[in-house]
Amino acid sequence: MIGLADCNSFYASCEKLFRPDLRGRPVVVLSNNDGCIVALSAEAKALGIRRGEPYFRCRTQLERGHVAVFSSNYTLYQDMSDRTVEILRSLACDVQPYSIDESFFSLPGGTDPETYAGRLYNTLKRRTGLTISVGIARTRTLAKVANHMAKHTRGWMVLREEDERAVLASTAVSEVWGVGWRYQATLVSLGLKTALDLACMDERRLQRFPVTFRRTVAELNGVACIESLPDVRRSFISGISFSVPKTSLAQIMQTLSCHCRNLSSKMARRNLAASEVFVQLGTDRFAEDYRLLECSAALPRASNYAPDLLAAVKPALEAVFVPGLRYKNSRVGVFGLCPLECRQWSLFDDESRIEAARKRDTMAALVGQRGDLRTLTDSFGDKRRICRSEFLSPCYTTRWSDIPGAG
Repeated sequence: MIGLADCNSFYASCEKLFRPDLRGRPVVVLSNNDGCIVALSAEAKALGIRRGEPYFRCRTQLERGHVAVFSSNYTLYQDMSDRTVEILRSLACDVQPYSIDESFFSLPGGTDPETYAGRLYNTLKRRTGLTISVGIARTRTLAKVANHMAKHTRGWMVLREEDERAVLASTAVSEVWGVGWRYQATLVSLGLKTALDLACMDERRLQRFPVTFRRTVAELNGVACIESLPDVRRSFISGISFSVPKTSLAQIMQTLSCHCRNLSSKMARRNLAASEVFVQLGTDRFAEDYRLLECSAALPRASNYAPDLLAAVKPALEAVFVPGLRYKNSRVGVFGLCPLECRQWSLFDDESRIEAARKRDTMAALVGQRGDLRTLTDSFGDKRRICRSEFLSPCYTTRWSDIPGAG
């Protein structure tokens, strides 16, 4: 059987973990530059606050509800995620992180699923301080359904084969992993409102959908089609919203240098290199003349060195930039990721070029390990400095000066 461990309201839970005074109080976490709500606690949801709501629009409602507001503290969230995965690996088999707050796993041989699920739930809660729901079922998609049900019951659930149809009948089709908003309207128009309706979908009608969707339906029927998750990341994206609109090419280029530095560190820590970059600029999405401009460019050779990324980003920006527009956000993505040792060299890369590229790899690795190291990338912007983080919490677990004290 397959299990799924999911941290409930993860960002908000991390903020409440080191603040006992926030127990029972609604909490929301804002996006980069304190733009909009990206995470909220159960108490905040009960107040009618919605994810994605711009902060400036709901600020009065938050103050009226005595909601604690935090800027995104990704250093804290990633460290708590790593700790949770490490504990889970000591208790389960074949642990595969799916996102920052979710991991699939297999049960150790010879264990009773009911006893194991309860013990795992209690152990994770005791050793992390976070509330982590556990769902166990025959397939990954069914484990997702079981996990969703566990959040509203005792915190853990084992979905046995004889109970699957009853549980699927009480699960909305929009809650099925792999469906969501993409297919919800289409399925409802076909009269498919529950997960059980989807599982019993007519075969001829099912053939009209993509193969990934058909796998979801098969998994609802207990046929394991998603055997494993990819171990290697396919892409990374770095984005930021501006508190004050930017209009000049130089201003935008400075923000893109922040993204390149951030993406370089992420890839270097994982020993990966990118072969393609992607640039995206957006104006105010709440305005009637909203514009979203994007362009991609290939690197001469795969790299994770920030100056190499910026060299590819610059012509892409110049191709997409429209003078006169007031830009509110920018994003840079890297794609075509591969391990550094698997990087392909061209016929024109002689020994001197290969040696120079390897030196750049070493420089990127040093910056990735020591973000405070003075390097050639010091001329690049620092995302942490240009982001507005008015409500940023301390890095309780990764910075000595921020370790909470007793009393």
